[in-house]
Amino acid sequence: QLRAETSTQRMKNVQAKQRELSLRVLEQIRNTELLQSIGHHKTLEEDNVAMRLGQLMDQLRRQQSALGELLASQSQEERPTPALQEPNEHDRRVLHQALTAQREGLAHLADIIKRDL
Repeated sequence: QLRAETSTQRMKNVQAKQRELSLRVLEQIRNTELLQSIGHHKTLEEDNVAMRLGQLMDQLRRQQSALGELLASQSQEERPTPALQEPNEHDRRVLHQALTAQREGLAHLADIIKRDL
């Protein structure tokens, strides 16, 4: 239990750091685009940096996706599974009534279809 909480906390910390990095990268991309829009032309070095920032964003997206899957998987593992047990008499009766009603409904639909044809 304690180990699961520790790993969950670590995953949340990593997710927070990735979110912060994503925001920083997006801010840099926004600043670059802003400079371009006012007529400042990019140098070759700035083009290379922009390309690298795009690659970093893609990498961060993949890591965030993987981290989200891990968190979802871990939360499913932590959820207790319901115990499977033999249905009691009441459960059997309710199931029988539901199946009977379903059978009667299907028979009614079949009659309607036969009349329409």
